[in-house]
Amino acid sequence: MKARQAYSITNTIINLLAAGGVLSAALIVPGVARALKGPLKSLRRFSQRQLYLAIYRLKRKKLIREIEQKGDTIFQLTSQGQKAAQQLSVWFAMPQPVSHWDKKWRLVIFDIPEKKKVARDVFREKLKLWGFYQLQKSVWIWPYPCRQTVEGFAEALGISPYVQVAEVNYISRYQPLLRRFDLI
Repeated sequence: MKARQAYSITNTIINLLAAGGVLSAALIVPGVARALKGPLKSLRRFSQRQLYLAIYRLKRKKLIREIEQKGDTIFQLTSQGQKAAQQLSVWFAMPQPVSHWDKKWRLVIFDIPEKKKVARDVFREKLKLWGFYQLQKSVWIWPYPCRQTVEGFAEALGISPYVQVAEVNYISRYQPLLRRFDLI
């Protein structure tokens, strides 16, 4: 199984457990995944073997535990698994544009040391993905509130001491930015 696919299955299971608390072991019974509805529908794309291996890995890493309950086997997140779920929620969080712009700009400024180059590159790619605009090499701009999301992500990467988020009322040569963010 490809590493990226295994990561996707694992994340899906952790997110479902974080949202719903428990999953039944019946998921790894042949044909059950195809009958799933609601939030569990996201597991349909995985085979029985893929689900079984993902659950095995999660148990081995002590992220989930198996519990017998009323004759059924269920899986629950451990405290370690709950921490992993929180980190995933930070990883996949996105700053959201609001319906009315408050005429303030948010600057994300960072000076991350070379020894944390991988984290710096991941952080920069995430800012691009979120739609931030790069003013300078380590200065990015966004017109909507984003402090919690950016600071949470920097914390998850272990680079929060090197990241600053500023809220400013004025920036020179702002007309191209207005067009860039569809604010005019």
